[in-house]
Amino acid sequence: MKARWFVPALLLATITAPAQAQFAIELTVGPNWSSISAVPADAPAGSTKESDVGYFLGGRIRFGHLFYIAPGLDYQYQSFKLNSTSTSPELNDNIGISSFMVPLEVGVNLDAKILAVQLGVAGTVAFNSSVSDNDFDSWANKDNTNNTRWGWMLNAGARILMLQLNLQYQADFTDTFKDDPTGAKLSQFRIGLGIGF
Repeated sequence: MKARWFVPALLLATITAPAQAQFAIELTVGPNWSSISAVPADAPAGSTKESDVGYFLGGRIRFGHLFYIAPGLDYQYQSFKLNSTSTSPELNDNIGISSFMVPLEVGVNLDAKILAVQLGVAGTVAFNSSVSDNDFDSWANKDNTNNTRWGWMLNAGARILMLQLNLQYQADFTDTFKDDPTGAKLSQFRIGLGIGF
């Protein structure tokens, strides 16, 4: 059902990125700051949540000049912290989820040769590859996560010569954990540094 988000992007591609249009390859790496929207229902009563730092690396191919479409592939590690003072002993640990994310971005590229600015929006789908060992792994494990997560992303980028800087916000539509009545979802802020050619 969430695949419908990709249909408008593909239709736009037929208008803005014909076969003869220029393309660019961009490779980026950087930190992310992830948080979860609610404390999952399976967490001990009275648990609190905090954001945590992770990382990502990946790339995309951007087709088009003024208007563009850019499919990509990222490997990412997203982490959030849970703190439980109602257990004995107290539990405080981060839960890290590794995944491969495929964004399909459409946007505007304002290119003045030496300097370029890009503004885009993307549909995303992430495929979980693992969940880190943690103090809550009786329920915070790969078997209990939704291992395909649909979402969206906003991107603001700037390029000076070959150097690229991207500021991105990404959030999931899909709940992080299966059958979780809280509907807890992951989101992240990312800073990407890289090169384009």
